[in-house]
Amino acid sequence: VITYPNGGETLETGDKKDVEWKSLGTNLTDKDSEKFIELFISNETEPEQCPSNDEIWTSISGGKINNAHTGGEATGTPIDIWKWTVPEPDGAEADTVWLRICGSNSDGASDCTKDICDMSRSWFTIKKEGIANSLSDLNRGRPKKKRASKGREY
Repeated sequence: VITYPNGGETLETGDKKDVEWKSLGTNLTDKDSEKFIELFISNETEPEQCPSNDEIWTSISGGKINNAHTGGEATGTPIDIWKWTVPEPDGAEADTVWLRICGSNSDGASDCTKDICDMSRSWFTIKKEGIANSLSDLNRGRPKKKRASKGREY
C-alpha cells in the first residue's frame, strides 16, 4: 500500500524524496522469502491499475528491486522505502502524476495480472524547480504582517 506520495503533493524537479509503502500479505512480509518491488509513474488523467496496454506506466525503479536485505541478501524485514530523484516534466509541470507499486517473490519481468499491485489514492504534481504555480508560492519569503483581531491591539 503506497503511503507517500499518495496524492495531493507538489514535488519539484530534482527533489530527493522517499517513496514509501507498507508491505502487506505473507508473501511480502515473510522474513525468509525474497521480496521484489517495482515502482511506476503515469501522467494519464485516470490510469487503470492494470491496463491491457501497460505502456501508460513507466518504471522509475529501473526494473524490480529488492524490498529487503540482511547483509546484502534478499531476505529480512521489508524496508518499504526507495530513494527517488524527482524527474523533470515535459512542460512547466506535470499536474496529474500517479504512482503504482507492484510486489512479488520473483525477480522476473513485472506482470500486474500476477503481481500484487497498488496505486496512489490520487494524483500529485511535479513542477520544474523555481517555477511558482500558486499564490502561496508567490508569497513565500515575504514578511508576515501582524493583524489585529477584534478587541485586541498589537
